[in-house]
Order: sequence, then C-alpha cells, then structure tokens
Amino acid sequence: MSVFRSVWHYPRRVKQWANAPDHFAVACDGSREQHTEKQMPLIQVRVIKDVFNKDQKRQIINKLTDAMVSVEGENMRGVTWVTIEEVESGDWGIGGKALTTSDVHALAAGKAA
Repeated sequence: MSVFRSVWHYPRRVKQWANAPDHFAVACDGSREQHTEKQMPLIQVRVIKDVFNKDQKRQIINKLTDAMVSVEGENMRGVTWVTIEEVESGDWGIGGKALTTSDVHALAAGKAA
C-alpha cells in the first residue's frame, strides 16, 4: 500500500499555449486580464519524502498523464502537467497519528505501521 494523494485540477490556465485545442480557449474580460487563455489539466501529487525513488516518480508522472489522456484525448498529452511534491517524514498525519517514511515502508511490506 502506498500513501500518496493526487489532486486533479482542471482547468489550469496558461497564457497563449500553442498546443491546446481550440475548445479549451477562454476569453477573459476581467480588469486584470485582457487576453485569451488556454485551460490545461494539472495533476498534483503529494508523497512522503523518500518513499518513492526517481524511477517510481517518473512512472507516476507517466501513468497519471496516460490516465488523463485516456479521458481528454491524445492532443492533451503535451499540455498535461504533473507535479510531485514531497512532504517531510512525520509532517503527514492520518487519524491523528504522524506518518513517517518508515511507517509507509512497513505498510508496503504488509506490516503494521
């Protein structure tokens, strides 16, 4: 069992993104913005530090991008953003108990944390 949180934000607005399909264009007429913006999918993942190695994080990025593309279409691959943020060991709490990197490794091995 891995402990991570994924938050899918949609839309993420980016000025003049060339690869975005036309149906994602939004005209802004507010006082702060007088231009067209494109909406991009943004997936944010938070994990406890040192639980996943670099290769595993690349796999998370690839698979979450694939999941988004399976819903939105292949044209969205180039504009789908995935960020992975690491939370310090012990700075993540579940049920009133701080969760550490060693707790997550124990859970992954099938042991009680």
